[in-house]
Formats: sequence, structure tokens, C-alpha cells
Amino acid sequence: MTRRGIAPGTARWILAECRLRGLLDDRACARLWAEHWARAGYAGAAIRLKLAAKGLEGSAIAPIMESMARASDDEARARLVAAQRGSRGGRAGVSRRLAARGYEPDVIERVLNES
Repeated sequence: MTRRGIAPGTARWILAECRLRGLLDDRACARLWAEHWARAGYAGAAIRLKLAAKGLEGSAIAPIMESMARASDDEARARLVAAQRGSRGGRAGVSRRLAARGYEPDVIERVLNES
């Protein structure tokens, strides 16, 4: 925060006041980011890591991830990523794109075998 000219103590006080007034909602934040990354084609595990990297607490992340936990959702998103990108780079290119988005090797294999 000091890069923005705000002392750390002041920033903590402001955040505490916002929480007290109900202006901060980590669960809503987690849901919105998770939906964004799901639309972008990321796997559930990658979304969980990205939410944690944003500094969100496990209590905000857990309910969102429970609602996204079905393996079929991950496979459906993986199929969309594979279809959107066409055949650029062939199987290897699709495999790399899926791996970069956090998909498990077995999901990648199933998606590639469907093509």
C-alpha cells in the first residue's frame, strides 16, 4: 500500500471499517472471480489456486469450489477450450493449453481421445 501513498496501518483501518459496514464480501468476490476463470476455461483446481493467490480465505473459497466440484464440469470446460482453439498445434497444442489451465492428465487424455 505504501506504493500508493497509503500507510499500512491506515489501509488496515480502512479495510476493517469497510468490513464492519458490510462493504466487503469475500464470498461474492470469490464467486465472481471463479465464474470469470471458469468461463475462461480453467480447471477447478487452478481456480482454487488463483483464488488463494488473491488472498481470499478458505471459508470464502470452499463453498464456491463445492459448487464447482463435479468432475463433469471440468471435462465440459476442457472440451470447450479444445474446441475454441481449433486444431492449432494439433494434439500437442491442445494438450499444452489444457495443462496450462490446470487440467489433470486423465481429463486431457479423455478430451484428446474424443477429438
